[in-house]
Amino acid sequence: MAPFEPHDDNQATGTLDLAGFGRLLVRRRLMIIATMVLLTAVAWITIDSLGPRYSAEALLLVGDHQPTLLDIQAAVQGNDTETTESEIQILRSRRIAKTVVETLRLDKDARINTALRPETWSARLLRRTGAAMAPIVELLPTSTPDPEKGAVGADEELGRSRAVDAVMEHLTVTAKGRSRAVGVAFESPDAKLAAAVANTVADSYIAGQLEAKVQASAQANRWLTDRLGELRAQVVETDRAVQQRKTDAGISEGRVVGLKTEQISTLSEQLMQAQSDRMRAESRLRQVQQGGSSDAVGEVMVSPVIQRLREDRIDLLRKLSNAQQTFGDNNQMLVKLRAELAALNSALDNETARVVGSLRAEADAARSREAALRQGLAGLQEQAAKIGAASVDIQAQQHEAEATRALFDRVLARARETNVESGLQKADAEIIAHADVPQKPAFPNKPLLFLISLAAAAVAAGLLVFAVESLDQGIRDLDQVERLLGFPALGFVPGLRKRMARGVAAAYAIDKPLSPFAEAIRSIHTSLMLSDVDHTPKRILITSSLPGEGKTTVSVSLARLMAEAGKRVLLIDCDLRRRSLSNLMKLSNEPGLIDHLLGDFSVADVVVRDPLSAAFVLPAGAHAPNPPDVLGSDNMRRLLAALSLSYDLIILDSAPVLAVSDTRSLCRLVDKVVVAVRWRHTRITAVMPAIRQIVSAGGDIAGVLLTMADMANLKSYTANTYYIDQLRRYFPQ
Repeated sequence: MAPFEPHDDNQATGTLDLAGFGRLLVRRRLMIIATMVLLTAVAWITIDSLGPRYSAEALLLVGDHQPTLLDIQAAVQGNDTETTESEIQILRSRRIAKTVVETLRLDKDARINTALRPETWSARLLRRTGAAMAPIVELLPTSTPDPEKGAVGADEELGRSRAVDAVMEHLTVTAKGRSRAVGVAFESPDAKLAAAVANTVADSYIAGQLEAKVQASAQANRWLTDRLGELRAQVVETDRAVQQRKTDAGISEGRVVGLKTEQISTLSEQLMQAQSDRMRAESRLRQVQQGGSSDAVGEVMVSPVIQRLREDRIDLLRKLSNAQQTFGDNNQMLVKLRAELAALNSALDNETARVVGSLRAEADAARSREAALRQGLAGLQEQAAKIGAASVDIQAQQHEAEATRALFDRVLARARETNVESGLQKADAEIIAHADVPQKPAFPNKPLLFLISLAAAAVAAGLLVFAVESLDQGIRDLDQVERLLGFPALGFVPGLRKRMARGVAAAYAIDKPLSPFAEAIRSIHTSLMLSDVDHTPKRILITSSLPGEGKTTVSVSLARLMAEAGKRVLLIDCDLRRRSLSNLMKLSNEPGLIDHLLGDFSVADVVVRDPLSAAFVLPAGAHAPNPPDVLGSDNMRRLLAALSLSYDLIILDSAPVLAVSDTRSLCRLVDKVVVAVRWRHTRITAVMPAIRQIVSAGGDIAGVLLTMADMANLKSYTANTYYIDQLRRYFPQ
């Protein structure tokens, strides 16, 4: 038989099963209420036992760099790039906390220093335990003892450290949005202490900033003073080096290398003029020396003495010529004139010689002057070269001296500004508002905590419900049967009272034929008849996966109701090990089925009448050596075939499938198999293997029946029972 193909509406539509969630809350309402009440009560007791704690907050504006009177970018000025987070870390620092402890003497306050509080019972227990364990601890190898332990003041230092830890633990520093405002809050059981600590933290922070800036200013001032001394010495040294270099180079104050250049230029011009004069003098001298006749010498002709002598000579020659023509050669006058002419020629020669000597002296002087100028020019050039080489070093030294002097001037100005700035220091933060003494405790907010605890209790109850629900894997719904098992669900069989005896429960359908239980049994028969209209099943096997699932009660009730309806019904006990059917109906177990199959008795000898109805019963009979072989034998097949001719309905109550293999031997001998599953008790992991075994053995499963269902609570487990209340009112009470 092909398994039934289910259809899951929730999976098909993908919608959230809110109704299923509501049913879960309804059926677990007692657990939810109990869990919430318990957790809320515990939370309320805990909240009520909490002591009040007050929180006071001071407001600071950090990084508030105010402009100073001087436009100074000194090293002591705060860094404008410091972020609000860095200031928050400073406010949270242990240094600030230690300052607060020392200022308020919190190490002597039992509210902060827990060591000063009275010893609790737990601390007393730990102390006594430690004292008892001391002898054992002394026997163990220990590290080198601390020399500081037990020293004077060690307890005070420990108490101070604990107080600092307590202050840091209850101190909260937070930024106010994206502004530079920072809140400094402290929480304490004492409202005044909370305000005092918050204000002291803010004041200590401001004082610490100012002290740091003053110290930085003093340190910068000391550094600048030391640097001024060094720079002053460097300025003096560089000036002295420049002056010495000028002295060594022969450069006096106010003279520069350009003066030498001008001198060289002047001497060069004079040398050129001297060279020209020399050449001219030498040329005249050569002309005089090479000219032969002094008359031909222009320089000689230029001389006024020579010109006068020449004029006198010309006159004398004219007179001499006239005299010769007049008087003859031996005339006394001619002698006199000749004597005068000889004297005049001698004078003319002497004057010419004097002029030539003067030209020679002039040429010599020109040469001497030229040589002197040339020598002077060479000396000046040599000096200029030396001065030029020295000027490079002097210029570099002058630049170094100027740079040192400029640095000295800047440092001197900075030092003076620092001295002025040190008196104008201001912290880079300011207190916007001091903390006021709180009037109401910040903790605990009992209404809020109660609501939170109530919500937490609801969440915990929900998690507990889901945890329990996840562990509850029993089959609870007809849709679940068809979806997970793949076979039709035949319906619910209402559970009877737990204290009702099994015999009474089996007779309940006869005693109350109009009850919901009886109607559920009749519905099973109807479903069986409709399961195969063409071949109405006559041999029905009722089984279960595990014991205690109500299959025998269902078998007896079905047989009795169908017999009362006028059908010839035979109920066969096929549970050869427990024989629960005979015990339930209070019938003798022997002779029975096994006795007939073994050939000891006929059918008429083993079939008995039910004392409460018109149904017939075939007990299990004697113990079988091998029940599976007996039930699956040809004799059993022939017996069922023969009984089918005599009875309208044959019901076989078999053993649980997972307990023994007897049922698998019977599966192929019947028309239909009904699997009884106890509602909410039997897990799907137990039902599925049983169904697989039945199918593999050749059994034709008509459907699955959910037995022992709590009809009052059924509507909280399935969406298909919304009509249960109406149906319950239909049946008589």
